[in-house]
Amino acid sequence: MTNFSMSNRFPASLIAVALIHICTLSPLSGQSVQLKNDAMAIDSIYDEALVNGRCYPWLERLCYDVGHRLSGSKNAENAVKWTKAVLDTMGLDSVWLQPCMVPHWERGEAEEVKVYGKGTKPVVLQALALGGSVATPTGGIRAEVVEIRSWEELDALGEKGLRGKTVFYNRPMDPTKIRTFEAYGGCVDQRVTGASRAAKYGAVAVLVRSMNLKIDDFPHTGSVIYDSACVRIPAAAISTKAAETLAAAIKGQKNLEV
Repeated sequence: MTNFSMSNRFPASLIAVALIHICTLSPLSGQSVQLKNDAMAIDSIYDEALVNGRCYPWLERLCYDVGHRLSGSKNAENAVKWTKAVLDTMGLDSVWLQPCMVPHWERGEAEEVKVYGKGTKPVVLQALALGGSVATPTGGIRAEVVEIRSWEELDALGEKGLRGKTVFYNRPMDPTKIRTFEAYGGCVDQRVTGASRAAKYGAVAVLVRSMNLKIDDFPHTGSVIYDSACVRIPAAAISTKAAETLAAAIKGQKNLEV
């Protein structure tokens, strides 16, 4: 009788690999089927959305029929009611409204910024109030304007150089940045926190150069965030063209007022 030894004919490592393959083949096949089924189900959802989707018609109605939906406004409330009515037609298990508190803002008189120089007529600058800005007092604010291009410059002037004045932040976006958002990030802090940092030194108002690389006369608004430890002062953005005009005027005349 021949003495047959498997170890002499097949290396143990190959036997182990074969056993592993046999043991795992069945689950992998089942997984592949499941993945294929999942892909088909996802495709069907895409197909339904593309062929019978109603998102764009709904969005059109929301934008044009309901209209502007500023936080806390009547139209914002109408938008919520309209959305609930749409959801109620979709056969969902339950749709309900949940009360919540939101900021409420009302437009007062339109903002206006003028530059007053000695012996010259006032020059109007294109401006927009920053989002969240407090209103100017009745009759407005007229004060000497001080141009600031860095936080170091602001801190160096301090209360002695800024009390009772309007701070004009004029740090432009850096046009050498390939990533424009990096240029935006390099100067947007003066818009966001500039009001409180100026108020800390007694400033009465803030003007901010719009976050824009192009020199034009279209001011860009944006949010201002107040520090609760500081007095809230009015803050507005002026167009990049207006910023250039104001900067030139400040260089040409001392004690210029805005």
